[in-house]
Amino acid sequence: MRPKTEAEPVIKKAPYKQAELAAICHWVKQITGVVTGTCFGVIAFTGIEAFISFLSIAMFATFITYTKVLGADLEALGTEGQMELVKAGFVQAVGCFLAAWIIAYSVVYP
Repeated sequence: MRPKTEAEPVIKKAPYKQAELAAICHWVKQITGVVTGTCFGVIAFTGIEAFISFLSIAMFATFITYTKVLGADLEALGTEGQMELVKAGFVQAVGCFLAAWIIAYSVVYP
């Protein structure tokens, strides 16, 4: 099966293009980073376990967003398209997570 071009929709239910889908996944990761970082800071979940947990949660949230919520066609996206969605906004999400985590932990446990 040939990969979809930029102009063709990759969503079964909605007319989203791949660039729009990447933007949605980007913002889902940012929100996930802030919420997870705040929760982890408040409950004092620290160390590499917390960071790895965040990475797992962010990847799971992205996958659920583009498969279940938006109904993306995984075959139409192809492996390259799926990796693009996983990478979209990932570094920024890590930054949001770390900032929220540090601030929440510092406020709750001075």
